[in-house]
Amino acid sequence: MASALQDLRRAREIVETLVRFGFLLDTTIPSKIPGLGRLEPDPEASSLPRGERAKRALEALGPTFVKLGQVLSTRPDVLPQDVVESLGALQKNVAPLPPEELDALLESYLGSPASDHFISFNPKPLAAASIAQVHRARLRVDGVEHDVVVKVQRPGIREKMESDLSILYWLARLLEGSIAEAALYAPVAIIREFEAVLLLELDFLHEARNLAEVAKNFEPRPGLLRLPKVFEHVSSPKLLVMSFVDGIRITEVAGKSEYDGAELLKRALMVIFDMVFEDGFFHGDPHPGNVLVTPEGQIGMLDFGLMGRLTKDQRRTLVDLMLALLSRSPQQMTRVVIKMGKVPPSFDRVSFEGGVRRLMDKYLGVELANLSSQNLIRECMDLLMAHGVRLSAEYAILGRAAATIEGIGRIIYPEFNVLELGAPFVSRLVALRFDPTDVGAGAIGLATNVQQFLTQSPLQATQLLEDLEAGRVQVGVKGQVFQELLAMQRIHSLRVVVVLSAAALLLTGAVTIAPFRYTLSGLGIGPWPIPIVPLLCFVSMGGFVGFLILTYLFPKGPRKVSIRRLLFWRFPKREAS
Repeated sequence: MASALQDLRRAREIVETLVRFGFLLDTTIPSKIPGLGRLEPDPEASSLPRGERAKRALEALGPTFVKLGQVLSTRPDVLPQDVVESLGALQKNVAPLPPEELDALLESYLGSPASDHFISFNPKPLAAASIAQVHRARLRVDGVEHDVVVKVQRPGIREKMESDLSILYWLARLLEGSIAEAALYAPVAIIREFEAVLLLELDFLHEARNLAEVAKNFEPRPGLLRLPKVFEHVSSPKLLVMSFVDGIRITEVAGKSEYDGAELLKRALMVIFDMVFEDGFFHGDPHPGNVLVTPEGQIGMLDFGLMGRLTKDQRRTLVDLMLALLSRSPQQMTRVVIKMGKVPPSFDRVSFEGGVRRLMDKYLGVELANLSSQNLIRECMDLLMAHGVRLSAEYAILGRAAATIEGIGRIIYPEFNVLELGAPFVSRLVALRFDPTDVGAGAIGLATNVQQFLTQSPLQATQLLEDLEAGRVQVGVKGQVFQELLAMQRIHSLRVVVVLSAAALLLTGAVTIAPFRYTLSGLGIGPWPIPIVPLLCFVSMGGFVGFLILTYLFPKGPRKVSIRRLLFWRFPKREAS
């Protein structure tokens, strides 16, 4: 009961805040909450630009909504560009926990006072965000001291966020029910996606597993990427202890003569390229605070809570997208984009293809030095949104990461152009797309699928027709025609089984013909030294082939035979289409 009352109060607070900033005004949602009177927007707040209003409303509603805004800022295919840009600037820093509360929290997470585990612990955080805050400390392991960072989850944050999630689901369902256009953006699906991301971020061991996977992926490429090391014996779902990575933000090298901005940028691009196309597991938020340059000149990365994962097929699709761009083919580009996302039932392919053609005409004739891939990505996302195309979440995360990397590049190397610096990777992309090992694996997979199709589809088709005959599926087919279809399907099924059986007998006979010891002459049957088992296989195969010919002679089953038909039978000609 108390929980229900708390949820009701929280729902009122959420709706009041959204209305104050000028949202939900044209919906019936406020009227569905008991105890809410007539709500009016705040004149000062509602006069702000739409993106700024969204940002301030989410900040006012607390950590769950701040995190929701950060996730939505990776979805330019769902929200307008001005809103996406404002949400990308959401305030992440919050007031740190008081020292005495921090001490009690550490003891509850560690099972004993922090002094039992750490040589020293700085109570002043390096950063304090909505979910956790990060501290410097020193840890002794097997007599060796290590500089570490300790990520501490805020108390009660999971319970609060789970409560907010239930309210968000309720609001999303109301939106879909009260605004016709809302269904195009699938708010319930967005909240479901957000819930999955949020619950994973609340489990710090998930971040540790992500870090371990990236480290394993880069083992064959030593020296390319510097990563923190997790100390598992003092880590838990709410406490993560990692080695300290010394370095400066990558954007801080701008204008410093001791750093080669172009070279550092190439290294960073190589790291991202390998993550995306080699490993299919990439950093989803490579903002300047998460990308470092170490004193040795290595690229370092932090914060592996948000990661993207691409299957081999998705990576091939990305390469196909680039090849379509290089070939200047709007038709090919449209096919690839449709494969990358979901299109609404009302999708206008011709109009979308026209938009793709206009973008190509606009950008492909521009000099590389004047081309902004960031603007290109933004306009592509606007086109997707205008036509209701929703990209898979992984592609959207990758698009945002690519735009972030270009922003970093233009700071540390003003002449930066992602297409120009990315040119050396094109040949690698094509090689990856047509990797012979993948072709071989694909051929095996195709053969397996064909075999399954040949063996399963006749049975499934027969079952479907029998279901139709039994009335379990209603289809408008006349009885006589249906009976002919059923008979023909049975004949076709028999043909497939016969072909497979004949092939198996042929293979068995060929394999056993040489080593088989038992022959007709050996058993006293005639003078012929013919192996018995292969002979039986070939004879049986002949019988199957004969049966197959009969099914072509009598496609509708047994009937009276005409001598003329037997003597002058030919394969039936196909009718002209």
